[in-house]
Amino acid sequence: MEESIFKFVRDYYCLKGDEWFIERFVDYDEEFPKSKIKSILDAKNPREEMDCVEGEWTSSADWDYHDDFWKKFRTFCSERFFNLDEAKDIVYENFEFYYPKSFMNPQFDAVIRINAGDMNFDYTCHNVLNYARREGYSTNEDGGLVEEAGLYWLAKQQGRLELLQRAIMESDGYSDGQCEESKFVASAITSLVNLPTYMSALTFLVKMNLKDAINILQVQKDRKEFDQYHPQKTDGMPFGHLTLGKETTCLLFDEWDGSGSLETIELDKDVTIPIHYIQDIDVDDRVQSVYEFVSGVWKDSVKEVDIK
Repeated sequence: MEESIFKFVRDYYCLKGDEWFIERFVDYDEEFPKSKIKSILDAKNPREEMDCVEGEWTSSADWDYHDDFWKKFRTFCSERFFNLDEAKDIVYENFEFYYPKSFMNPQFDAVIRINAGDMNFDYTCHNVLNYARREGYSTNEDGGLVEEAGLYWLAKQQGRLELLQRAIMESDGYSDGQCEESKFVASAITSLVNLPTYMSALTFLVKMNLKDAINILQVQKDRKEFDQYHPQKTDGMPFGHLTLGKETTCLLFDEWDGSGSLETIELDKDVTIPIHYIQDIDVDDRVQSVYEFVSGVWKDSVKEVDIK
């Protein structure tokens, strides 16, 4: 009886070989809940949380929606004089439904916050041209950005550090950025001058696959061989990197007080972020409560995710 039932179920659902899992039907407007994405990203162990979420959705109730299958199954059992209750138990105990890979790996609007060492200063390292610049926040000897500032790291990555530091020291602290050599430097100066908050982290907005975000966060949880308060002391990219295209939206954002730079920072070239520089990855709720961006601000610009 078991072998006959196994064959019937496999034939009905077009399962190959020794498969025991049946792909669920997902309606066109059915989406992976954002609340679940957030709970996964915030979890101490994102991968385990993902497994828990998927486990919550696994239920014998899935069979209740397969009327045509059960109609044909009852006829199949009746013709062979199988006990229907016993036959159903065999189906329940051996076959399970799963969601399509595309559903379980949704693309979401991700907010990536960078810690280049400025977390150790409560993200107050960008107060070099705004109203808070005279409040005793960290600057280098010449008045430019300190090495721990996220924007310092980004400028160095863009090959524009010297140009940005010079533009900061030449700025009057009121005028927007004017730099014909680099849109990045011009937009960075504008952002620094008009920064309405004393706490701000370098932040990227990008469309990202959930599994990529989980893998990035998980490797940070699993491997603690770096000082998160002084990430620059970790040489190279021992945990891997994330590469974003130059079209990626970038800004200075204060998620604590709900504020940030009035304009975005334009990248001159693609940016490669060491995994250990990523402080966290979040959904867009907090950013949207401040900016109410249109959907086009989040671009599908992830070029490479390399996890060591």
